[in-house]
Amino acid sequence: MNWTKTRFLAYGFLLGSAGLKMLTSKDAKKVYTKVTAAGMRCADETLRIAEELRENVEDIASDARQINEERRQEEAEKILEDAA
Repeated sequence: MNWTKTRFLAYGFLLGSAGLKMLTSKDAKKVYTKVTAAGMRCADETLRIAEELRENVEDIASDARQINEERRQEEAEKILEDAA
């Protein structure tokens, strides 16, 4: 029997069991909760910024439409003046 492989198997089992115990501990759950809360805050802030950006783009587009409409009216008035 190869004792080296048996020892590695036993060490792996022990490390896996200890790791599983650590991952399900109360302290680990607190960390998971805080990380999840931080992720949620990040998502909320990202959505807020995206909404603000969307509003700014709408304002810019509205102003650009107004400028173009005023320009068309000025050009139409100039054409009528030239025709008269």
